Parts: sequence; C-alpha cells; structure tokens
Amino acid sequence: MMENPVKIVRYSHAISFPSGNVTNMQAMYGTREEVRKKAEEIAKKYGVEVKTID
Repeated sequence: MMENPVKIVRYSHAISFPSGNVTNMQAMYGTREEVRKKAEEIAKKYGVEVKTID
C-alpha cells in the first residue's frame, strides 16, 4: 500500500499564519520525512512544537 502524500500536522499551540489563518493544524503534501522537516522549521519559526503528523 502506498503512503498517503497528504499529512495533517498538529502543533502545540495555534499559529497565526501570513494568510491570516490562525490554527494549530496544517495540511502538507510530501513524504513523512519531507513533511516532518518542513513542520519542524515552521514550529521553530513560531515558537511551538510539532505534536503529531498523521
């Protein structure tokens, strides 16, 4: 079975994204490793932690 390329990332706290959305969840596209790397960069930038990637 192929890995689903869409991942849901949950952060420890809500983030106010440049788009104006304020949420603690984000959908990302890619492999688990690619998504984890990008999510960790975003978490560091906004001072939160990555809680889960589903």
